[in-house]
Amino acid sequence: MASSAILFDSSKCTACKGCQVACKTWNQDKFEKTANSGSNQNPPALSPLTRTIIRFNETDVDDTNKIIWTFLKDSCRHCVTPPCEAYANEVCNVSDAVRITDYGAVVYTANSAKVKDLGDACPYGVPKQEKPGAPYVKCTMCFDRISNGLKPACVTACPPNALEFGPRDEIIKLAKERLAKIKDRYPDAHLHDDYEDVSVIYLLTHKNETYQNLVCADHGKIRTVSRRDFLKQIKLARRITNMLNV
Repeated sequence: MASSAILFDSSKCTACKGCQVACKTWNQDKFEKTANSGSNQNPPALSPLTRTIIRFNETDVDDTNKIIWTFLKDSCRHCVTPPCEAYANEVCNVSDAVRITDYGAVVYTANSAKVKDLGDACPYGVPKQEKPGAPYVKCTMCFDRISNGLKPACVTACPPNALEFGPRDEIIKLAKERLAKIKDRYPDAHLHDDYEDVSVIYLLTHKNETYQNLVCADHGKIRTVSRRDFLKQIKLARRITNMLNV
């Protein structure tokens, strides 16, 4: 089975939040009570009840009067080599807490509740717990849908086609083709530099700093640590554990 991926094309996103509603509806997640914060972004962050959100950022350009609005669909990136899986299996010795499906979707089981601080194992700060001892919650790439020949709910519900779904190699090819087409209009357009390591590919129209918390959303503890650096920490912890067991 070919690994699948999702492309988020920020040049097409209108922040309609259809993906948010579709995600909640399909997963039967309750809506959260929120307050108007003066931002287009709502709810303010990922939570056990919100598996995906459209992040909004407003940036002043230099000393001009120009303002850039940028939108970013935030959710689990479905890493090709998930740090959360290595953390659960090799640091916490909890098996079958994190599964990598044949489709490339990274899903959590009830055993995730046994992993202490699983959220800290994610460089993107995605997994959330309703309370201590509860299973962790995040996007599943709608594994129950894609395993039955359907697209993820968020992709199906996106009116401007800012989301695309398909085999990972085809999605990366499509992302590069779209990038070439929009370069004249958006000189700073690029694929976010983790695209080879994840299955949620970001095609961004502006520089990274114009997107809210692009690299590690809602996760101050390791905000400056890259995904590769975190995997190195996992490997180091594994070697130390092996030494102590000798």
